[in-house]
Amino acid sequence: MSHGKNAHPYDQFTTPIETQCNSSSDFYEQNHKQDTLHALLIRRFVEFISPWLDILDKDKYFGYMVPIRARRSRLLRDSVAAAAAKQLGNLGQNLVSPNGISSTRFTSDAGLSVDWAFEAASFYDKAIRSMITSLQSIATPIPSETPPTAGLLKEEDIGDLLAAMPILLVYELLDNHHLSIVQHLAGAQHLLGIVLGQQEEAGAPNEPIDHTFFDANLEDAWKAAFWNFATFDYFTSYTNCSKTRFGFANTQVWRASGLSLTQVDGCLVPASLARRPGLASKMTDTVACRTLLWVVLKILDCIAAGDQSPDGQQSSQFSNEHNMSSSAPDETSVDWSKLDGYLTDWYSKLPNSFEPCFRIPPEQEAYLQTADPSGSVTSNNFRTPMQGLFIANPMGAASISLYHFSRILTLLHGPLTDQRIASSTGPGRLQAHRQFSQQVGHHASEIYAAAIGKPLASVQMHLVLPLSLAGLCLDSPGQKTVLKEILLELQNETGILTTWAIEKFQKDLGQNEDSIQRTIQVAKTHTRHA
Repeated sequence: MSHGKNAHPYDQFTTPIETQCNSSSDFYEQNHKQDTLHALLIRRFVEFISPWLDILDKDKYFGYMVPIRARRSRLLRDSVAAAAAKQLGNLGQNLVSPNGISSTRFTSDAGLSVDWAFEAASFYDKAIRSMITSLQSIATPIPSETPPTAGLLKEEDIGDLLAAMPILLVYELLDNHHLSIVQHLAGAQHLLGIVLGQQEEAGAPNEPIDHTFFDANLEDAWKAAFWNFATFDYFTSYTNCSKTRFGFANTQVWRASGLSLTQVDGCLVPASLARRPGLASKMTDTVACRTLLWVVLKILDCIAAGDQSPDGQQSSQFSNEHNMSSSAPDETSVDWSKLDGYLTDWYSKLPNSFEPCFRIPPEQEAYLQTADPSGSVTSNNFRTPMQGLFIANPMGAASISLYHFSRILTLLHGPLTDQRIASSTGPGRLQAHRQFSQQVGHHASEIYAAAIGKPLASVQMHLVLPLSLAGLCLDSPGQKTVLKEILLELQNETGILTTWAIEKFQKDLGQNEDSIQRTIQVAKTHTRHA
């Protein structure tokens, strides 16, 4: 998908509704209701949605800074309101926040009778209109005679755009509209290209762009946004079997986002993966998360290249837009042994905070029950033959599941290099195949165990894809049943629709359409009565 010089991906973006002005004789009452509604939705965003977006950011930009910036930015205010309203609409009456306070309290206090689906679509429509206007504004060069304050205003607009795009990506995820996620990522790619292009023009010739931007505020917005873009990039690459959008040919975007790269055997890799004799230092939490995302995107690019996906040209777009050429070669042809080595090196340098606090033996898992504020026991009181685990650090919990997801991908898509499989016959080859199956099963079980261990709310959104892949690798019908229960529970607790994941792994397992539709119907009924 390419764009002209003055075009951007939102030029033909269709919004769900056309909002209409509702004239009212009581202007004060209408404004009061709108202000109260915004307060409720911002609170909901801070409590529930921002932790998903801040999972890789210890400074919690979306939880702390975005609500403040939303006071003066209509784009951010409408984006926050759209995502929060969409989640409330998906959850229905199941409005318990992560800290145990029922959000219905705020609704009843405000005296609001709200059609959340309509409000979400209305806020989304306004946010998209603001985004198109802002993109057109920042893409227009500032004349040299313009006062310096105009340049500062443009930086504020860029920061707001960077912050709004991940929020709208969450909206699309809640809406189960994966095609729009791809479109928003195209918009993000376009925006990052504009910013880097402006940096090149403002900097010295041949001077590399690092993480130093116009000011600290814009740098914070860039980093917080980019790692969410990378997260959604791996989501769309996996679900669409396509190459990643941001690719690796242009290294400036990675360096600008805080990932240090170095040359190893002719390839640019994260410095954290470079093997230095005598040094075995552990990574920080942030470096570990960023490094793993780089590796995951690299793996998915290799898978897509092997599948010869029709979307294969996407990964090169980033380096072609806005003359952002790079001297770095296209490294999508990295061999699978290197990818396996990256994962091994990453795991060997994990920070101590990524370790599980405890593991729950299988025989005790029938007692893994939690009560909601009304005192009733939730639906996770099933018995399972697999153990659970709990990692207190949200960054660690999300990353470890993603690591096992990556290991399964390399096992399923990489070449069978085991010499015992290639050269052995009879019992030797059979044993090699069994060991291969055990490896896949181990990584699937670890993903499964992380979900059974009831991770913190900030981790839940990031478990859906790993769980959907783990479902393909589990052998027992009982395990598969429990996995479907876990995905349904995630849907009921987060508002993120997971029925597509259930449908996908059931189709991959060869189940017939009637069985799939029965499961989906159970999911819908389960959600309505939650």
